[in-house]
Amino acid sequence: MNEKQFGQFVLTTRSRQKTSQKSLAEKMGVSPQYVSDVEQGRRRASEKFALKFSRAAGLDQVAVSLLVGYVPRGFRPASYDGAQLAAAAFRQALRGSLSEKISVGMTEDHADSRASTMIGSASQDDEV
Repeated sequence: MNEKQFGQFVLTTRSRQKTSQKSLAEKMGVSPQYVSDVEQGRRRASEKFALKFSRAAGLDQVAVSLLVGYVPRGFRPASYDGAQLAAAAFRQALRGSLSEKISVGMTEDHADSRASTMIGSASQDDEV
């Protein structure tokens, strides 16, 4: 997901839970401006933001981290092949608990395609 898509996800989740930006920010321990900037796609959510957001919203922390583009630390093996691991975890997250709670607008085929794209671009980055 890019910044705008994740921001829309945060906004949609917050709206469905009938929570204000101020209330969400307080639960997360961040400024309301940070929440607003993420929702509007003006700022990329940090890994800490993703974890705090998932806790405050009652969502799966691993799935939310993956949506933002981070592989959670507990899932990083010593020989970390980020692209392969991220793609597998991304597929599982999109098919798993998060997609059951809140629709992210992706089919399983789209998740597979997105994960394959991630693998390809990460492999090219590794070659540089």
